[in-house]
Amino acid sequence: MIQSLNPQTLIQMYKKGYFPMAENSLDKKINFYKPLRRFVIPINNFHLPKKIFKEFKKKNIHLK
Repeated sequence: MIQSLNPQTLIQMYKKGYFPMAENSLDKKINFYKPLRRFVIPINNFHLPKKIFKEFKKKNIHLK
């Protein structure tokens, strides 16, 4: 059985900088990891280069 996460616990862990992840797609255990470095990508002046946009179009990926 896949381990389920309590939504409140998950939110508290996110606030502390921890992220849930399994070791691989077959693993049923979820571990929490805290990256050494984190950053925020500012979106006010974000520019998607045409080359990357073309890759998205080729692979039929939709941005929300």
